[in-house]
Amino acid sequence: MSNEAFILLVLGIMALGAYLIPSIIAFGAGKKNAPAILLLNLALGWTLLGYVIAFVWALTKDNENRPIVVQNAQPTAPPPLQISLEQQLLELKDLVDKNLITQEEYDSKRSKLIS
Repeated sequence: MSNEAFILLVLGIMALGAYLIPSIIAFGAGKKNAPAILLLNLALGWTLLGYVIAFVWALTKDNENRPIVVQNAQPTAPPPLQISLEQQLLELKDLVDKNLITQEEYDSKRSKLIS
């Protein structure tokens, strides 16, 4: 074997190694879709776009099987405002003073609030 043939063989092996870098990375990283990356690399790696896609795919992280959490999207009503007993009694008194409710209604509602 002549020196020229040996140099061509070494260069050919190096070129093949460079061509298969995406596949080598994928298999070395243990990617679960490494065979698909190899297939893409072999079929379309000769085009720049196919090579770049295979290379990027080999470098991306595999999706882990994470549970999907669906949160309750229904809006909840805000909690009712807490009005103090004193404020409620003052509002009732104001209603009586304005003659919007009778004294009997006032007494009835007041006794319900106090008890």
